[in-house]
Amino acid sequence: MKHFYCYVICLLTSTLLSAQNFDNYQSIKSVNPIPSDFLTLSSTKYQNSLQQTDTETGNTRKEKKYKKDFYLTSSFILDELLLSGRVLFNDSVTLYVNQVADKLLQKQPDLRKKLRFYTVKSKVANAFATDAGIVFVNLGLLAQLDNEAQLAFILSHEISHYTKKHSITGYLESQKIYSGRGDYRGLSVDDKFLAKMKYSKDMETEADIEGLSLYLKSDYATQNLTDVFEVLKYSDLPFEDLECKLAFLETKDYRFPQSYRLTSVKPISLKKEEDDTESSHPNTDKRKETIVDKLRTNTREGGKVYLVSEKAFQKVRQIARFEVCDLYLRSLDYVNAIYSCYILLQEYPNSTYLHKVISSSLIQMAKYANYGTNSSKNTRYSYRKSSDDIPTSYKYEDIEGASQRLYYLFSKLSNEEMTILAVSYTWKIRNKFPQDRQIKELGEIALQELAFSGTSSLGKFTTDSNIYDPEADTAQAPQKSKIELIKKLESERTYEKYAFAEYLKEKEFTDLFSKYVDEKKEKDKNADRRRRDLASYRKYLKKRGASLGIDKVVIVNTEYYQIDDRKKKQKLRLLESEQKNQDFNDRIKNITTQLGLQTQWIEPRTLNSSDADKFNDYALIKDWISKMSIHDNIDVPLLTKEQKETFIAKYGTPYVCWTGVFSLRDSPPWPKMFWALGAPYLLPGIAWEAFAPHPEVLYFATVFNVEDEKVYLAEYRILSSKDAGYVLNANIYNTFNQVKHKRKK
Repeated sequence: MKHFYCYVICLLTSTLLSAQNFDNYQSIKSVNPIPSDFLTLSSTKYQNSLQQTDTETGNTRKEKKYKKDFYLTSSFILDELLLSGRVLFNDSVTLYVNQVADKLLQKQPDLRKKLRFYTVKSKVANAFATDAGIVFVNLGLLAQLDNEAQLAFILSHEISHYTKKHSITGYLESQKIYSGRGDYRGLSVDDKFLAKMKYSKDMETEADIEGLSLYLKSDYATQNLTDVFEVLKYSDLPFEDLECKLAFLETKDYRFPQSYRLTSVKPISLKKEEDDTESSHPNTDKRKETIVDKLRTNTREGGKVYLVSEKAFQKVRQIARFEVCDLYLRSLDYVNAIYSCYILLQEYPNSTYLHKVISSSLIQMAKYANYGTNSSKNTRYSYRKSSDDIPTSYKYEDIEGASQRLYYLFSKLSNEEMTILAVSYTWKIRNKFPQDRQIKELGEIALQELAFSGTSSLGKFTTDSNIYDPEADTAQAPQKSKIELIKKLESERTYEKYAFAEYLKEKEFTDLFSKYVDEKKEKDKNADRRRRDLASYRKYLKKRGASLGIDKVVIVNTEYYQIDDRKKKQKLRLLESEQKNQDFNDRIKNITTQLGLQTQWIEPRTLNSSDADKFNDYALIKDWISKMSIHDNIDVPLLTKEQKETFIAKYGTPYVCWTGVFSLRDSPPWPKMFWALGAPYLLPGIAWEAFAPHPEVLYFATVFNVEDEKVYLAEYRILSSKDAGYVLNANIYNTFNQVKHKRKK
C-alpha cells in the first residue's frame, strides 16, 4: 500500500509539472482533496492538543496553564494562516516538497507520518514549522534555492523545530523571562528582551545541528551543502542578477534618451557579519561556521544532490519564480516585479503571463503617478515619496546589482512619461498577442489612463521613424559637432513623441483614445450633477436603505470576535468567538431563507474535502478584497474578464458578501468613579454605570460586485448593547433585506 501511495504521488506530481506551459503559464491552484487541517475547527485542534498536555507528567500548575494558553492561541493563529487563501495544497509545488520530505525521512517513517507540508504564496524567502507538525515553505524561498539538497536541509531544520518542541518551549521560556522568575529575576526590560533573543538564537542553533543530524540519515549529499547559507544571506536580492537592457521596454522608434540610462550599476557587495544581539536568529555566517565545523567530523562520501529529480526541481523553482513576479506586483513592489519578469523573459520571450505582469505593473505605476489628477484633487500620498502604506520610492542610489538600471530609469520619468510608457508597452504586447483577451484589456486600460490623466490629443505624437539611437551614440567617439549635439539634445527632449509611431496608424488605437477623451469630458462636465445625485442617494439610503434587488449572493467570509477588555490576558475570547461565528452563520442562513434570498457559501468551514474549486474561488475573492483595500481610491482593475465571467457563470451571480461582528465588553470607567468621589451628590447617579460592564457591538456587512469591481453596500454600525440574538437578527435582517428588495420608484 505504501509503495502504491508513493507511485500515485510521483505520477500526479509528474503529470502536474509536465502540464505547466510557461509560454501560457497559469497560476497554481490547490487541488482536491482539501486536507483536514483546513476543515477542522480551531477548537477541535485545541482539544486534541490538550489531550497531550493531560498525559504529560512533571508539569507544574503554572506550566500547565501556560501550555493551555499556548495551544489555544496557536490553534487559532494557525487557522488564520491556513484560511488566508495564501496556502496551497496538492498543487505541483506542494507535492514536490512532500516528495523531498519522503526522501529525507525515508528511514524514519513514523516521524514522516506526523508531518504535513504546504506551500505559501509569499515572496519572502522563508520556511517555518508549527507545534502541530505542519511545515510551511514560501514560494519566495523555492525561487532562490540552487538545488534539491538545499531544500532537504531547510526541511531538516524546520522538522527539528518540531521534534525538539521549540514552539512550546520557547513560549514557556518567554513567560518565565517576562514574569521575572528564576534566573531572570530582577532583570530590566532591556535585559529581558536580550535574554529572549539569546534563547531564540540557541533554539535556532540547535535546529541547525539537529537538522544536520537528521539530514545525514538520508541519502542526500553533503558536498557544498553550506552554500545554502549564502542563498539565505542574499535572499533579499532578486533570484538572479542579469544585465538589464532597457530595449525590452522600448520599440524601434520609442527609445529612452541617453540621460535616462545608467552607464554602470553598483556591484553587489559582500555582506559583513551582522550584529545579531537583538535578533531572534544567529547571523548566517555563524550558522554556516557551526555546520562547517560539524561536517568536519560527520562528512560522508556519496549521496546525491537530487533524489526526486533534477528536472522536477528545475520546474518547481521556475514555477516559484513565475509566481514571485506576481507576488511582487501584489505587494506594489513594481520594479522588482518588472525585473524578475525580465530575467525570465530571456528564456521565455513569448510568455504572456510575464508580459501581463509587466503591463499591470506599468499601468499601476502610471495610476499612482497620476493620482490626484484623474481620481481626486486631494492626494493621499505621492507615488514618488516613501509611505508607510506603499513602498513606492524609486531611489536608485542604494540599489545593488543589475536592477539598479530600472530604478534609475523610473526615477527619471515624469507622470506623463510613465503613462506613455505604459501605453507603448501594453500596445506592443497587444499587437504581439492579438488573441489574448487580458492583454487586449490591459491595452485599453492604459490608453484610458492616458486620456483620463489630462492628455486630450495625440497631436504631439508622430508616425515618423526615429533615426536617433542612444545606445549607438554611447559607443561613438565623444567628439561631436555643434549641430550633432543640438540634434541629440532635441531628440532626447522629444523622445516620447515616437512612443505611438506604429499604433497611430491603427484605427482602433485612435478611435479608442477619442472615445476615452469624450468620456473624460463628459465625466468632468457632469461632476457637479454626480455630486448632487450622490448626496440625494445618500439621503435615500439613510431613509430607506440600499434596496439592491438582488436574488442571489455568495457568502465569502464571516467573522466574529468576542472581546472582553476586563480580562488581563486572552482579551480576545477565541473559543467563544468560534461558537458565536457558527451561530452567526446559522442566523444568516435562516434569515436569508425567510427573505427568499438565495445564498451560496464558499466560506472554508462550510466546505467538504472535495470542494477545492470553491476553496480556490474563496482564495481568489479574498485576495481581490485585500487588493481593493490596498489600492483604496486608485481605480485599478484587479480581476480579469475571464475570472469574472467564470465566477458569475459558476455561481449565477456577481455579488459577494463579507460580514461579521466585533463584540466588546469594556472595563468599568474607573476615572468617572474617582471624579465622582469629589462630588458625592453625583455618586448614586453614576454608580451603576461605573461598576457595570459596558458592552458594544460593531456590526459590518459589505456587498461587492465582481463584474464592475465596486462596493454596492457597506454597513458599519456601532451599537451600545450586548450581542444578544435579537440584536444580531435585526442587523442581519436589515442587511439582507436591502440586498433582496428592489428600490421603489
